Amino acid sequence: MKLDFVCIGAQKAGTTTLHDILQQHPEIFLPNIKETHFFDKDELYNEGLDWYYHRFFSNSENKIKGEITPDYLFFEDALRRIANDLPKELKIIVVFRNPVDRAISHYQMSKRRGYESLSLTKALKEENDRITKGYFEKSNFSYITRGLYAKQYKILLNFFDKKQILPLIFETEIKQNLNLTLEKITSFINVSTFDFDTQIQSNSSKSSLFPFFSRFIMKPPKFVQVISRFFFKEPLLKYKIKVWLNSFLLRKNNYKVDSNLKRELFLEYFEKDTKELSLLIDKDLSHWLKKEEGL
Repeated sequence: MKLDFVCIGAQKAGTTTLHDILQQHPEIFLPNIKETHFFDKDELYNEGLDWYYHRFFSNSENKIKGEITPDYLFFEDALRRIANDLPKELKIIVVFRNPVDRAISHYQMSKRRGYESLSLTKALKEENDRITKGYFEKSNFSYITRGLYAKQYKILLNFFDKKQILPLIFETEIKQNLNLTLEKITSFINVSTFDFDTQIQSNSSKSSLFPFFSRFIMKPPKFVQVISRFFFKEPLLKYKIKVWLNSFLLRKNNYKVDSNLKRELFLEYFEKDTKELSLLIDKDLSHWLKKEEGL
């Protein structure tokens, strides 16, 4: 058994919708649990590659096998493990989104799950210190750092040939030209064209009615975590139950960010990186620049 392709990110760039659409294809097998986190979480990776294939791909038969975990792009250890453990001819899909919009969406998600108690401005100021504290903080508070795509893409190129990578842009290729992009993907991973139902929109933006209860569900106190280990041996099942319980506390989100702040964020953190990424992937990203410059 071997994996044929992996979509490694970016987070908050439409990868859940892409997962739900690609699952329709009769020649493609994707795990029902999107985001296996096998290569970025030590406790799962330590279970071994045989466990990974058996846990997520035991019913895949002779289909083209893939998985979508957007954290992989951000965690260098995950990229190294993928390069070491998966077939050398593995195909890599990467979706990039305007880094300011991605950062705000990421912040909203952390708020929704009860993880984030700081204002956006304060969270950005404290990000560099917070993300050094551990995996949880790096994963959930990396609003700016995850959007520095050029740095991450260069690390990816240390492990994989450029021909193995299909870079996509969320705004122009997923939102505006999804059918054409799906043709690119099916050709890239070597399956037949397919008439997908593209009216799927997953992970719409919401916020919690009761942040305290969301925080308790998604990140319970230590004694609750210890007790839960006796009832839930499977960490991914436990996570799915937490997300399901938290979903009852959510409402449609009306969170807005001032356009001047968005422009300042882009110019301060992302302008140089965006220009470098554009050269690396040979794609025009001027629409990001123009949007945040108010043109």
